[in-house]
Amino acid sequence: MKKIFFGGVFLFLIFFAKNVFAENCDNSLYRSVHPNECEEYNSLLPKGSFKLYDGMNTDLHLEGETETSARNFILKVLNFALSFLGIIAIAMLIYAGFLYVTAMGEDGQVEKSKKILGYSAVGIVLILASYALVNTFIKGVASGGDYEVCYQNCIQKNSCENDFDCKKSCETECTPKNPDATIPGGENPGNNSAPRSLVKSGFIEISAENSKKFGDIIFVPLVESGTEINFSLNTQNVTEAVWKFSDGIEKGIVGATQNFSRKFYTKKSHAVAVQFYDANGELFSDFKKFVLGGISADFFVDKNSAIVGEKISLNATKSKSEFGEIVNYLWEFDGQEKNGEKISAEFSSAGEEKIIKLTVTTNFGMTATAEKKINIFRNQPMAKFAVFPNKSRPGEFIFDARESENFFGENGGLEFEWDFGDETQMVRTTSQNTTHVFTKKGNYTVQLIARQKRDGKFFESGIFSKEISVDSVMDADFDYYQ
Repeated sequence: MKKIFFGGVFLFLIFFAKNVFAENCDNSLYRSVHPNECEEYNSLLPKGSFKLYDGMNTDLHLEGETETSARNFILKVLNFALSFLGIIAIAMLIYAGFLYVTAMGEDGQVEKSKKILGYSAVGIVLILASYALVNTFIKGVASGGDYEVCYQNCIQKNSCENDFDCKKSCETECTPKNPDATIPGGENPGNNSAPRSLVKSGFIEISAENSKKFGDIIFVPLVESGTEINFSLNTQNVTEAVWKFSDGIEKGIVGATQNFSRKFYTKKSHAVAVQFYDANGELFSDFKKFVLGGISADFFVDKNSAIVGEKISLNATKSKSEFGEIVNYLWEFDGQEKNGEKISAEFSSAGEEKIIKLTVTTNFGMTATAEKKINIFRNQPMAKFAVFPNKSRPGEFIFDARESENFFGENGGLEFEWDFGDETQMVRTTSQNTTHVFTKKGNYTVQLIARQKRDGKFFESGIFSKEISVDSVMDADFDYYQ
């Protein structure tokens, strides 16, 4: 029984943390409150850091990046050391179990294994307690120069991701208490010391077509021609501001109106920061994250061109969503609408560069669109001919069908059927030119039908006809003309 008990304790310690963590991250609410703990959510966030202008003494750290402050460096070293000690303790636990199982009734080895097992268990408890203390006290201490760390810890501690009043309380708690402290390297015209910027949220506004906000992140669909995004401040109490983007682009604007647009062409995560003076000379900062290409619409068309009434297969499996899942596919073409990931479409009229538009929507309401153009041709060839009498041979005429056209407005790939109206058999040929000899004088109606084969089926033109007059013919008995 002792062996079974110790084995059960060992397995519980090995698998407990992993299983609890997996269950938590399978819960969407837990992921939204604890994004840093779940790689799936965290992979959507911007990576890297960038500094604001004038030597602001803290990096603008974003969720998911590697922080480089002294506090975080100490925290990482201590966590690494505790993790290493934890590995040693578990190794000793395994060793103690091995000794106990192989003791074969030897009292000395049994006693030794019990001591090692006890010390290992005590060590694991101390390590877990140390880990909790280190992360609670070192992470919980906020200073004026580490506002964002304090703010994020406050949000997580109070579980107020979606509670406006709670967020405001965290802002008050973490705002530096000495706003007149100098910023190393900072400059403020007419003053030897620049005020520390007060980091507040809610100043930056981002807008774009079909954009959606989830938590603190804005998702914007990416379009092939570039996605235009508008940036502004929701306050007019501004004298000057500097904007900086995570791709290195900076923009300085003087005046109360802070409104501009930028185009983005690459599917990735971004962030924008702003630092501005108000009319009282106070310096404020804000930043916001946005993801370009959280959802993309794309589709296959099985034909480069088609004829009127011909089925076209449309397939939207190339559409992707990185946040949520696509629940609706809306197709628009030729004045029609259809739904479905895979559909067939038909056009009722001919025309060049007819537009097929796809709009996809996720279960979170995010949308993205894609368009492709296709040439639609008429589904009938066109028959037309010219006629020329052979002046050297009475009764003989040359018929030229080069003016006939296939679906695509060209004169190739056609079969012709001629009816000369003189009780002779109809003539079928693929040649555009043919001759016919009339043996009797008179007026005749000559008719032409053009045919074109596509996908194993023949399509006929309408009948094109011309009236011709035969004034002279070759004599049947004598070799001279009448």
